Amino acid sequence: QGLFLSRAPPSPNSSVLMHLQHGARTRPNSFAAIAAVFAILVSVYKARPFALAVFRHRMVMKRCRGTSLVTSHASADANAMPSYTHEAGSHPINKWGGLSNVDRRVSGGGAKQLGEFLLELAQLAPCRFVVNGLSIMESTADMRAGRAVVDISTKPNGRSVLAFASKDGKFNLKLDADAIVEVVLEESEQTGRGIVHLLDDKRRKHLTAVMEGEDGQVHFEILRGRWGNSVQLKA
Repeated sequence: QGLFLSRAPPSPNSSVLMHLQHGARTRPNSFAAIAAVFAILVSVYKARPFALAVFRHRMVMKRCRGTSLVTSHASADANAMPSYTHEAGSHPINKWGGLSNVDRRVSGGGAKQLGEFLLELAQLAPCRFVVNGLSIMESTADMRAGRAVVDISTKPNGRSVLAFASKDGKFNLKLDADAIVEVVLEESEQTGRGIVHLLDDKRRKHLTAVMEGEDGQVHFEILRGRWGNSVQLKA
């Protein structure tokens, strides 16, 4: 006799069938939960730059409160950047490099305006400086990245002396600031490159500067774009 085995279909109340039915009902809900979590993660990722900006802003404000750097609008106006168009004494500090485009082109800035020009010249590119007089002296200096120093002093006879030097002391030049009445920016007839002349009232050259380097001409055009072809130091 053979042994016959038969598998009867599961009854509606069997545990196997109930488990399968429960899984079928809960699977869509699981997918929905995963999709919701994924959407939350995406929104958090997109909001990351904004949260970082808020954090940085709070840190800056906290630091400002700790060092008393937050001032009122009135005090900010009282300590405006130096400008030759302001009334005398309106800016209590002498801060080099703070000229606006309007201030650069105002006539009659004198020694301070000359100092501002030389500072910008030195910051843009390495320069070859030629001093003209009874003899000619040439010197090349790279005073970019804040390595230039400008100082104005008054001699006992009342004349202004402008000291133009490098911070390391390797370049040092003193000019009679009262004698220089004009700065001329032009192209050399021999080389075609940009050249700067400091002239007195008799058109004598006290100093000539040429920007060096492959991009020297580009920096000359930047300088001329700021100051124009001529800077009148005397009103």
